[in-house]
Amino acid sequence: MKACKSIKALAAALTTVVVMAGGAFAQQGTVFSYVITKVESAIGTPGFKATIGTTQVAIDQSIQTVIDAIKTDANSKPGVGIRTIAIQFGDGTNVLDIGHFPAYFVDSFSGVATWGNITISGKITSVVAPNFMGSPTATVVIERTSVTSTADIANTNGGPAIGIGDRGTVKIIGGTVATSGNGGYGHAVDFDFIESGAQGCGSVILGGSPTIGNIRVSAGKLSVATGTDAFAPAGKQYTIRIDRGAAGNVAVGGGANFAGSFILTNSGFSLAASGNDLVLVDGSVPIYTVRFRVVEGGNFIDSQKVSYGDKVIRPAADPTRDGYIFDGWYGALNPDGIDTMQVAQLWDFDNPVMFPPLSSYDFVLFAKWTADPASIAAKRVIHTAKQFGISQNGANLRIVGASQVTNIRIYNLNGKLLLSRSAMPNEIISVSHLARGTYVVKALGNSVRIVR
Repeated sequence: MKACKSIKALAAALTTVVVMAGGAFAQQGTVFSYVITKVESAIGTPGFKATIGTTQVAIDQSIQTVIDAIKTDANSKPGVGIRTIAIQFGDGTNVLDIGHFPAYFVDSFSGVATWGNITISGKITSVVAPNFMGSPTATVVIERTSVTSTADIANTNGGPAIGIGDRGTVKIIGGTVATSGNGGYGHAVDFDFIESGAQGCGSVILGGSPTIGNIRVSAGKLSVATGTDAFAPAGKQYTIRIDRGAAGNVAVGGGANFAGSFILTNSGFSLAASGNDLVLVDGSVPIYTVRFRVVEGGNFIDSQKVSYGDKVIRPAADPTRDGYIFDGWYGALNPDGIDTMQVAQLWDFDNPVMFPPLSSYDFVLFAKWTADPASIAAKRVIHTAKQFGISQNGANLRIVGASQVTNIRIYNLNGKLLLSRSAMPNEIISVSHLARGTYVVKALGNSVRIVR
């Protein structure tokens, strides 16, 4: 990974993009303006189209196919100066509902820009669920590129409205960013949980006077804009959660004059001006949020608030799971950003919680399970077919449970066959050549969707 630019350098670079009222974009150089709307679909899933002026770029495609088509079309056009790709979600009146699949703005791993400047406006919503492990899922996901937004962006299924991945930067200078539903997970703007976006070069820059729900960022990754898009909150307050933060770390770069505009939710810290920035300072006794996950990748049961030096209270009843025996609650010794069973050990409820001040004061206890031998034999007879399936690991597929050569086929959401081949038992099949998007894989009589 290339060295990170400072948050202030990123903010200064993005001030060259000016978003005018009414969704019209002005920029030194060439601007290509696109509109994405919904169509009556023939593909079995929500279909979308993109237009530039009176020219149709894509029709009745998945949201990601349409976004990729816009990038390809803009890059094929001649232009001068700094290129800007301006995208409006919806027709200017109605909200564009993209359903269960995120809208990804992703540039290449190589560092070679394929997007140019991106500005988004309009209204967009989704029911994309939150992802508690790895790369973010959100209504709009930004990785390895920069986006300036005046859009109204919503998520009604508890997931983020804007998700920041590896080296992604969003500059929000208008519009509304909000999340709701599904138990109120509650971060309208969020980084990924474990990978480099939470630790690396991703950033959030606030300008103008947008309306935003809770914002979760790592220390040093949030700042306010100056210059053309200068932050001017106009009495609004922004609720922020700073992860991986310690006393003295920057919470809001350039925010020294806006202490009243930010509400900090970190237990044990408060905000204070230091030079030009707002920084974390020690506050009250830390209060930890303890969550109990019944199945890794699944839902939580009720969480607890535990003060430093107190004990976690064991849930009154052990969880149950068909076909498994409960082995106990397991947790990580250092909770700082850790949300995985792989580093956990049996939790001692008699020991007080005394994690170091560097922790985020938020951690997970996992239910550990062992398969019940008494139920295994019956399940082998009754559910033999379920032993066969399609396993995905990143950009690789594998046919599970087959004892002979198996035919595998991959389709896009339009039903077009993209790959048909034979696979040996447990052979690893790479799909890294496929563009980011959603595909249907068929094998052994099963049909599953995968997301690249």
